[in-house]
Amino acid sequence: MDNTKRSICDFLEELISTGVSLSESIERDLTHGLSVANLYHGDLFDVLQSEFQTMDSILILVKNQKFKESFVIIRTLLELLLYFWLMIEGKLYRQITTYTVQPLDGLTAEERTKEIVQKWKDKKKQGDVGYQQIIDIQELPKKPNMFRVVYQFEGLFDEKDKTRSGDFIPFYYFMLTDHYSPSILNEQKESISAADYLYESKSEHIAIQKQFYYSYMRFESILDNLELNNLIIKNQKEYLEIHYNFLSQFVHPTKEAVWRFGNRLSHKTWPNIPDDVVSEQILLYVARIQFNFLKIITDKFRKENPLALLQTYFRFMSELNLASSHFWFFDNNPTSYDIRNSDIRKDAYRHLEKKEPPDIIIYYEDPILRLNELKHSNQI
Repeated sequence: MDNTKRSICDFLEELISTGVSLSESIERDLTHGLSVANLYHGDLFDVLQSEFQTMDSILILVKNQKFKESFVIIRTLLELLLYFWLMIEGKLYRQITTYTVQPLDGLTAEERTKEIVQKWKDKKKQGDVGYQQIIDIQELPKKPNMFRVVYQFEGLFDEKDKTRSGDFIPFYYFMLTDHYSPSILNEQKESISAADYLYESKSEHIAIQKQFYYSYMRFESILDNLELNNLIIKNQKEYLEIHYNFLSQFVHPTKEAVWRFGNRLSHKTWPNIPDDVVSEQILLYVARIQFNFLKIITDKFRKENPLALLQTYFRFMSELNLASSHFWFFDNNPTSYDIRNSDIRKDAYRHLEKKEPPDIIIYYEDPILRLNELKHSNQI
């Protein structure tokens, strides 16, 4: 076994384990000096500690070379990290409401719908205060008696904060803790509710939960809402989609899930990657995710609590960031290897297509293959 590769894995494991230990005292340290207990803060720390315990479980899986299982869990970690970010910094959120119009005063429902839609659009254009939170109004061609309105709101501010410029609690927090309940989707299943006298009335609850999922909890919606809040930009959104698609290979019925880390030679359609490289890639994912969890929560308390005890976490984050810097994730910069590889690919494009490629650093599709090539380039 290559000692250099092994030492990197050892170092990453040690750092991640240290981070897990630090999570046990982080609530006490970051809320130091605050006189009033805060349910919102408590719930944030519950989420963080839950996910850090999950990271600890991944360390055990890696030691036992359970690679597929590790990548499956990392996908969940990534989703929770990004949603956690919205729970802290997601000031803006959007809601979609569909209105049904009835015929009235000699007008058909379709005629009234057109009339109402035009009136609302005019009110918005005129700057009417009651319509300023409307982002879009859409008629529904297949349902001419209905129209859809997209509203944009801000999170919950203190009632004394008339300028809405101080601390706020994002709507996304309440969505996780109070509103979203996927078990409700089972309420109209005949095998569960066959004798339930409220069977028919539950369809509205189910429709609301589906809207919550598609608007806030689905991975694509999480990315859209991060972009809405200017927390990520277009290329970062694409990077996250690439990683999510890579990790999803091990969640769904795919040949990657069954055979990529198997031993049957007849199904070896991937390059023979050393186990240490796969282990390191898993640990790099966990390290970057852990770094971002800590950065998000310490940034919040650095701004809000001047008595927070932060220095231990800042020193640890600096070390964690440096140790995982050769993994070009969504939140850090490409390495010299990535830049050189991008230049090579763009030169080939110029030669074959006889035109200039876009002025970007080209990303990669498979982080395991990238890490293996990076190691062979001797640039780490």
